[in-house]
Amino acid sequence: MVFLELTENKKVNDLINNRIFQHSFYWFFILIFFSIFWSSDRNMLRITFFSELLNLPIKMATVYSILYFAANRLLFKKKMLSAILAMIIFMLAGGMLLLFSRIQFVVPIVQPWSETVIAYDRFNLMHSIIDINTVLIAPLLVKILDNGYSMLERSRRLENEMLETELKFLKNQMQPHFFFNTLNNLYSLVLKKSDKAGEVVIKLSELMRYMLYEASAPKVLFEKEIQYIKSYISLEKLRFSEQTEISFHTHGNYGGRLIEPMLILPFIENGFKHVAPTEEGISWIRAELFFEEGYFSMMVENSCSPLEQQSQQTTEV
Repeated sequence: MVFLELTENKKVNDLINNRIFQHSFYWFFILIFFSIFWSSDRNMLRITFFSELLNLPIKMATVYSILYFAANRLLFKKKMLSAILAMIIFMLAGGMLLLFSRIQFVVPIVQPWSETVIAYDRFNLMHSIIDINTVLIAPLLVKILDNGYSMLERSRRLENEMLETELKFLKNQMQPHFFFNTLNNLYSLVLKKSDKAGEVVIKLSELMRYMLYEASAPKVLFEKEIQYIKSYISLEKLRFSEQTEISFHTHGNYGGRLIEPMLILPFIENGFKHVAPTEEGISWIRAELFFEEGYFSMMVENSCSPLEQQSQQTTEV
C-alpha cells in the first residue's frame, strides 16, 4: 500500500492512509455522487439517495469479491483465465442480485406508488452489471497500481538485500590463515629479535581496528580503505622473498570519496593467493587503482606458473 503524505500533519496523514477511512470515504462519495447524478430535482434526490443506499451492499459485496478473490488470489498470481472467469461470474451474480433487489425491495420501498414494471430480461441485467462496473473500475485500477508498486518495492528491497549480502560476503573474504601466518611470522621475528617485529604489531593492530570498528559502517573514506590495503600488503610481504616484486599504486584524486569497506581487498588478496614463479623464476604482484572523472577502476595481476599459463592458453583457444 502506498503511503500518501498530503499534509504536514502526521495525524491527518495517518487518517488519510487508514484503510477503513479510505474505503468508507470512497463508498460515501459513490453514494452521494450517483444520488446527485441520477436525480433531476430535490424530491427525486431523496428517492435516488435511498435507492442507491439500498443497492449499496450488493455493489460492495460484488466489488470486494472481485478485488480480494479474483484479483488477489488469481490475477496477481498470474492465473489470468481463472481471474477473468471469476470476474465474469461475480459480475453476473452481482448484476442478478442487483436486479432482483430493485424489483423486490427498492421500488416497493422507495417508490410504492410507481406503476413502472421492471422485467427480468437481459437488458435490465446488463444495466445492473454496468452499474456495478462504474463503481468497480476505480478500486480495481487502484488495486492493480498498488500491487505493481508493491512488487517494484519488493524487487528493489530484494536487490538491496542481495547487494548487502554480497558486500558482507566480500568483507568476510579475508582468510583466517592470513592472521595465523602473520602471527607465525611475528613469532619468528620476535625470536630473531628483529626490529621489524614492532612494525608488524602496529600494522596488525591497524588491520584489526579497521575491521572491528570502521568496516562496520556502510561506507568509509577511500583514504582509510587504501591505508588498510597498504597495511595488508606490508604484512603479506613478510611471506615472500625479496625476489617477489610487489607493487601498489593509486592514480588520480580520491580525496573525500566514499566506498563500501573492504570491497577492494578480496581482489588483491586473490593476487597473493595465486602468485607463482614464471619459467624465468620471476614472481610479481601488481595492483593499481584509478580515479578519473567520478569513476573508479582497479587492475590486479600476478605471475603464474608455466602450467597455469598453458592451461589459460588452452582455455582461450
